[in-house]
Amino acid sequence: VQHPLLEDRESPSKAGILVMTSDRGLAGAYNANVLKIAEGLFRDLRGRGLEPVMYAVGKKGIGYFRFRGVSMRKSWQGFSEVPPYEEAQRIGRTLIKDFADEEIDELHAAYTDFRSAFTLRATAKRFLPIAPEEVTGTGLGIVHPEYLFEPEPDEILDHLLPQYVVTKVYAALLESAASENAARRRAMK
Repeated sequence: VQHPLLEDRESPSKAGILVMTSDRGLAGAYNANVLKIAEGLFRDLRGRGLEPVMYAVGKKGIGYFRFRGVSMRKSWQGFSEVPPYEEAQRIGRTLIKDFADEEIDELHAAYTDFRSAFTLRATAKRFLPIAPEEVTGTGLGIVHPEYLFEPEPDEILDHLLPQYVVTKVYAALLESAASENAARRRAMK
C-alpha cells in the first residue's frame, strides 16, 4: 500500500504534538495529566533529535504553553465539552496539510482515554504517518475473497486515508470530552 500519509520519512526533523485539554477548569487533575504526558512526549522527541511543533486544543493547554513561551503552530478552543465533527475536520485537515507540506514529519497526540467513569488515562499516540497495520489489518489464516476496485485503489486511498485521520482526531476529541465530564463530576462531588 503506497500513499503519502503512510510513508515514514527517512530523516525526520520535525514532529507535531497535538495536545487536547479542556476549556474550563474544576476537573481535578484532568488537564495536568494530559500536560504531563505532552511534556514527556516533548522531551522524548527532543531526545530523538526532532524539533517539536505544538498544536493545542482547549484553553487550558493554550494557556499552559503560552505561559511557558512555547510557540504553537495552531490552536483551537471553545468546544472541548461537546466537540462537533466540523471542528475535528478543520483540525484534521490542518494536520494533514502540514504533514503533506512537510511542515511536520510525524504527528503525535496527547489526550485522555476514557475507559469508564472511574478510569481515565492520559495517553500519547502516533497519528501520522498512519501505521500500515492499521490499513491492511492482521487477519492470520483468513482467506480473503478477491475484490475488484472501481475506482482505482489510489483514488480510494486518497479519499479514505484523510477521512481516517479526521476520524482519529474526532475520536480523541470525544474521548477527551467524556473524560473531562467524568473528571469534573468526580472533582465536584
